[in-house]
Amino acid sequence: MKLARAWDDLPDQVASHFDFSGDPNSWMSKRWFAVVFGAAFSAFTAGLVFSSSSHIPASVPVVLTLSSFIFFLAFWQVINFNAYKKPFKSAWILLLVTFMLVLIFVGIFEQPGTLKR
Repeated sequence: MKLARAWDDLPDQVASHFDFSGDPNSWMSKRWFAVVFGAAFSAFTAGLVFSSSSHIPASVPVVLTLSSFIFFLAFWQVINFNAYKKPFKSAWILLLVTFMLVLIFVGIFEQPGTLKR
């Protein structure tokens, strides 16, 4: 796991949130960072598992999968920024979030299970 390999290279306080230009604007301890991101990853995984019901719009699993990918991409970049001093590139994340918001908007008008086969 990326976090375990980078653990010794991470400072005690890690940048955990970034502005649109990729500059850090929030920090937390690396232990709390591990707890928060571990819990969020677990929540995304549980959401994907439980989103297979035929009573939900078909866009929900797609949105959950995309949001999990965005989360993973951001998590990877946060570790690289803190442990290896690589720049945080927010453009890819913003592009994917925009696409996800479009999917959510479309899903609002979709009937449950209409796109599933």
